[in-house]
Amino acid sequence: MKSLLSLVLLAFLFSVQLNSYAQTCTNKNRVYANAQSFERNVNFLSIGTNTDGPNAADNDPFSKSNLYLQAILGADITQYLEFRESNKITRKQISGPNTIYVKLALPATFLNAGGAIEVGTFSYNGNIPVQTQKYNGTTVVGLIGGPGTVEIPIRLNAGEQSNGVYVKLVGGILSIPISTDVYGAYILEDTNQIPDCDKGIDVISGLSDNSILPVGSAFGSISGESNAIDARPFTSYASISAGVNVANSAYLTAVFARPSVAGDSAKIIIENLGDGFNIFSGLGVQTYLGANGTGNTITATNIVSRPVPGYPNLRELSFPVNSSFDRVRISYGGLIGISGSLRIYDVKKVIPKPIPIIDGLISDSKNVCFGASPSLSISNIQDCTTYSWYENETSTTPLKIGQIFQPGILSVGEHVFYVQSKRDNCLSLCI
Repeated sequence: MKSLLSLVLLAFLFSVQLNSYAQTCTNKNRVYANAQSFERNVNFLSIGTNTDGPNAADNDPFSKSNLYLQAILGADITQYLEFRESNKITRKQISGPNTIYVKLALPATFLNAGGAIEVGTFSYNGNIPVQTQKYNGTTVVGLIGGPGTVEIPIRLNAGEQSNGVYVKLVGGILSIPISTDVYGAYILEDTNQIPDCDKGIDVISGLSDNSILPVGSAFGSISGESNAIDARPFTSYASISAGVNVANSAYLTAVFARPSVAGDSAKIIIENLGDGFNIFSGLGVQTYLGANGTGNTITATNIVSRPVPGYPNLRELSFPVNSSFDRVRISYGGLIGISGSLRIYDVKKVIPKPIPIIDGLISDSKNVCFGASPSLSISNIQDCTTYSWYENETSTTPLKIGQIFQPGILSVGEHVFYVQSKRDNCLSLCI
């Protein structure tokens, strides 16, 4: 029997999230409507304006135009968001099946006025835009459920074509002022561009479950939304506050450029300024893929909570998700008696640490007989992910790229190998 032993010790490089688009591994990119126009049909008794119209036709998901109408029945105003080629002259034709997404913000005064709004697509007949209504006031308000922002999907069926979308405010029987903020419209197209890995690209926020309460004061508030996904995870923050003795909740939803792969985790850095020492008091977390929830609301038992080194008031919350998601919704409040506020410093997705297998058994080290050739592999293999094996922690040239690595017959002594996860050609960070 051979008595000489060789020790195989397997160590790991841990990488942050590198996103792919769904399980097809095809990257998608937002292509925004890049032209806009305004149409007004009002009389001398009515006021209709469009402020900062070009803001709804740029690439910034946080810039916005404003539509305002104070009118009697029969008056209306419309903003058109059009897709054009990069020269901004040639009109693009969007063909179904496809989806155009529109981001709007509806204040409480709008909801109280009855939601006199239309959203739809348009196509040019010569230079005249011909409208096709997709949503009316009732269906738009049904999507949002309360004052705040909403992303409306406008689906084009096979055979349908469109040059863009329109948002229209229509005067009611009473001359009640109504307004809406229009952030922009986009479609998703295949791209060869390298995605921004774990970075969020947009935020949806507002109040839930009570459409008659205003945003702010004692009813809840949201501020600094974009700070939750910026490049300053420990110094800038979004703030959401619960209403005092009100059962509604405020929410913030971080939207990512690419859906995750099943098994990825969500990571949130927060500071709970509410009553008591329980950081989970009044806190709700939910992951979504598009408008559909991918599981039940995450509870404290599902979440790993850690202190943030150097920032004693902050906590890092993380939890694995066994299905694909492209957004994380964080809510605060929802219970009478919950007060205070929640600061959200960062929201991201994280790729899991590889789990090693040595000769068929999950382990990170093993003694092997001299002359044997061990086989190293990965237990938690994910779609759209590559695994690179290295001889040391600082090496940039892999020994092997693949799910299985066989280093051959090893000499007597200790041998350390490293494996790193990558996705979509993004360079992973090593910890």
